[in-house]
Amino acid sequence: MTTSIPPRRGRPPSGGREAILTATLQLLREQGVARFTTREVAARAHVSEASIFYHYGDRVGLLQAVFAEGLRPLEALNNRGLDTVDPGDVLDRVAHALEHFLDQTLPIIMAAQADVELRDSMAAYMTEHDLGPHRGVRVVGDFLAAEQRAGRIAADADVEAAALMLVSTCFLRSSQRLITPHGDVLPSLDRAVAEFARMLGRTERPRGERDDR
Repeated sequence: MTTSIPPRRGRPPSGGREAILTATLQLLREQGVARFTTREVAARAHVSEASIFYHYGDRVGLLQAVFAEGLRPLEALNNRGLDTVDPGDVLDRVAHALEHFLDQTLPIIMAAQADVELRDSMAAYMTEHDLGPHRGVRVVGDFLAAEQRAGRIAADADVEAAALMLVSTCFLRSSQRLITPHGDVLPSLDRAVAEFARMLGRTERPRGERDDR
């Protein structure tokens, strides 16, 4: 059920948006959507509840804003263009951006499944903006196809299926961090990307190890 919007009496202080988004994500991770309220978000973010209504309208608008915030790493990578990144680093950069995106958005997507209104609104939002796993598969697949044409990966590799495998790896690792306390039992993302590249016949390997979340 959408929280009703109280009358707006003047503009609330401009600060606090980041705190509101952070508090929303924390609460969803801790207790899901069943007990999720704008009042609890306001208390966690140390802002007034009216500030949430002013900036985001209602609970649905707030969750959409958190989802949009999670897209920033992918948008930044896309805006810079993969052609500006060293070919040996592209898979590494894309995989880490995908995993960060999933860490930010999976709690929202999973929580929304327990609430019909939230589920439908998130589905409409993702459809409107053409969001979903297919976008990640398309980006990785296009890069692999270009590398295949350049002769840097095996000519008989199924690049679309390979792209699905990489995106699925990111999804599984992010899901494990969300649903279990044992976040370090899977191979690191750097190991997975390096093996993925080796299986495709690439000679470049990701440079250095990154800290896994």
